[in-house]
Amino acid sequence: MKLTYLVRTTYMSHRQTPHCEGQGINWRVFNNSSAGADPALILTKREKNGSNTLQAGEAQGVAKGSRYAVYASDLIESSVSPNPRLGHVLVTSVGLFSATVEPVDYEPRFVLPRLCYSKLVQPASRSISVYCDDKAWLSKVFPTDIKEEIPMVFADRADSCDLQLSILEGKVYFDRYHPLVTPELGSRIRYTLAADDHKSIRDVVGKSQHFYYHLTRTGPDNFRGVWMELKALKPEKSLDFDIIYKPTGKNYIQDNPATVPVDSDEYLGMTIFNQTERALYPYLFFFDPTELSISMSIYPPTNIC
Repeated sequence: MKLTYLVRTTYMSHRQTPHCEGQGINWRVFNNSSAGADPALILTKREKNGSNTLQAGEAQGVAKGSRYAVYASDLIESSVSPNPRLGHVLVTSVGLFSATVEPVDYEPRFVLPRLCYSKLVQPASRSISVYCDDKAWLSKVFPTDIKEEIPMVFADRADSCDLQLSILEGKVYFDRYHPLVTPELGSRIRYTLAADDHKSIRDVVGKSQHFYYHLTRTGPDNFRGVWMELKALKPEKSLDFDIIYKPTGKNYIQDNPATVPVDSDEYLGMTIFNQTERALYPYLFFFDPTELSISMSIYPPTNIC
């Protein structure tokens, strides 16, 4: 990659695909004592033809119908650096790495600046269904505006919900029901919360909706000519007497979803096959249903496939 210093308004050759990773990617370059950029804000551009492009797409989890708040800057708002909301936009179409947005029709019309930033406020992804025996308490914790923001719906029965909330002696217990997770880990989540801690309870439901949506969603491109195999690695000696590991045996991820056997004495290796002319930038994400976390385990500094 030739690019060594990136300014937001710099025009780059389409041949380059710059990637920026690390803990400091949102810091201010010449002032480390001031708040940096908000990573939740996405660069948005008003095109010459009048359309508005969000610089994120299916690969980043953007969904048609989602609502975003628009800001003039991506800096974290402070008392000395205000960053008021300009208005809201709605995602009207989604590509792999970008999306088209338009101002919502129920607010005063505004024209987006040439460069601005958008932050997700209401996803359009599948709602999570929640059940609790105490329906009055559930409605108090999740009023209509919060339900729409997550988004979520109330289930009529425990056997038809995604997440069940149970109140016992002032504590809230959570039980998840998902075909990929519950058979392996059981339904009960190990953490509890105080029944009056409404904010944290809402966070658990919101994070559950986010986690399971991304766990099962698929992209718009089936990537014909690209596939992966996960096999056991067999150690062998090279001509230089170095130990090298070669894939052997069955492909553990041939089925979807797949169950991979765990053996502490066995090494596993994943191979990506690319029979296209497209350069790939493969990332490996780890989904942990016990923490409702999605973390990046492996990412390449440059294209390797």
